[in-house]
Amino acid sequence: MNYILHLNGFYRKANDDENMGPCHLSLYWAIFQIWNAFYFQNPFPVIRSELMRKAKIGSKNTYYRCLHELHEWGYIDYAPSHNRAVPCHITCVLFDSSGTGNGTGSRRTYDTTTGPTFCTPLVPELNPFIKLNKTFINTLSLKNIKKFFEENSSNAKEATNFYNHYQANGWMMGQVQMVDWEAAARKWIAGAGRFAKNNTHKTNRSAKIISIHNSTPKTLKRYDEPL
Repeated sequence: MNYILHLNGFYRKANDDENMGPCHLSLYWAIFQIWNAFYFQNPFPVIRSELMRKAKIGSKNTYYRCLHELHEWGYIDYAPSHNRAVPCHITCVLFDSSGTGNGTGSRRTYDTTTGPTFCTPLVPELNPFIKLNKTFINTLSLKNIKKFFEENSSNAKEATNFYNHYQANGWMMGQVQMVDWEAAARKWIAGAGRFAKNNTHKTNRSAKIISIHNSTPKTLKRYDEPL
């Protein structure tokens, strides 16, 4: 896929589209950046918070309206997810005139079980990442996480804290999507152990200070006596 020809074809279509507004263009550019990060492989996962940040869109209503309109107008294929742990997927319609013959956009079908058949990844290392990501999604459950924590000398409470923490932020580690939750869990368990050790040290130190304070005789100083 020649991305320069693709963008030329996209802008030819967008310039003739009276419905296209600045928010649509901004969102499409954000989608294109993520598509580029996946080496132009279709479909690819997207996260709402990341797209809104890249597109500089602050309203969820505006984001979803523009996303659905780009889908309806033939710029993308949007496949929403009904599971919070699984990201939704987008397929960018191709406007590469060398691939479609007319540069007007082409929705090509793909097998959802084996992935796209019309676009070869630019690097072979991308395929193992996709397989790992599927494994990550299939094993991601509170039950599996509790079992893993108990097998690694931790407890169900820490497992629940770990699950709730990353479930709340979309399983992101900073600005990067988590790939291996077991590695993240081992890091969490190690951090929890250090935190408990530091707390024990602080508690013992506080107890000593309180003990010294309580052992000091309480005498009232008389200010009417000379030093």
